[in-house]
Amino acid sequence: MREPQAVTIERQQLTVAAIEQRYYLVNDRDKLAALTRLFETENLTSALIFARTRVGTAALASELAVRGFPAEALHGDMSQEAREQVLGRFRRNQIKVLVATDVAARGLDIDNISHVFNFDLPYDPEAYVHRIGRTGRAGKTGIAITLLTPGEQGRLRRIEGYTRQKITPATLPTEADIQASRDAGLRERMLIWLRRGRYSREQAMVQALVEEGHDLAEIAAAA
Repeated sequence: MREPQAVTIERQQLTVAAIEQRYYLVNDRDKLAALTRLFETENLTSALIFARTRVGTAALASELAVRGFPAEALHGDMSQEAREQVLGRFRRNQIKVLVATDVAARGLDIDNISHVFNFDLPYDPEAYVHRIGRTGRAGKTGIAITLLTPGEQGRLRRIEGYTRQKITPATLPTEADIQASRDAGLRERMLIWLRRGRYSREQAMVQALVEEGHDLAEIAAAA
């Protein structure tokens, strides 16, 4: 009879390299302000935000909508019909932001989510893995962002130990960063209009203002 041998199987990383993971250290009362700053500067196609409670999802979706970021909540108390209606709007890109609980997001199968936000960090490391796995699908890259309060740093270390990956600390965008992002967005929209040539009415208005003696650069800035 052969001598028994011990076999050690090394656990692999539980998250994929296509997902960029980072966290921002913020006080709990500043989370919403931090989230809106990130919305201003991230190249966001569609986002799934995780909150801890049903009440939290509804409140956060409402606050984001007030701030100019249309969002809807998804939670376990919704009827199946209401759930499908919300998901349908999200899939059709009628809304770009979905705020969900872990329970409500079970079985969610959408491939084009560019960002996952942990507005509330989960207690269970496995829940973190399931959350961020909603992005970086179908050969695409994704971004997973956690808003971390000072008291949650130990929990984050446990998640890093579980996934065997470091989560990168990052600094929130400044007002200058936000303004630069807005300027870049405006420039891109102007270039699109110029390429399409859909500005004949506006061109006539500009010409009339020039004939009245206004400076062309000032007209462009005012527009």
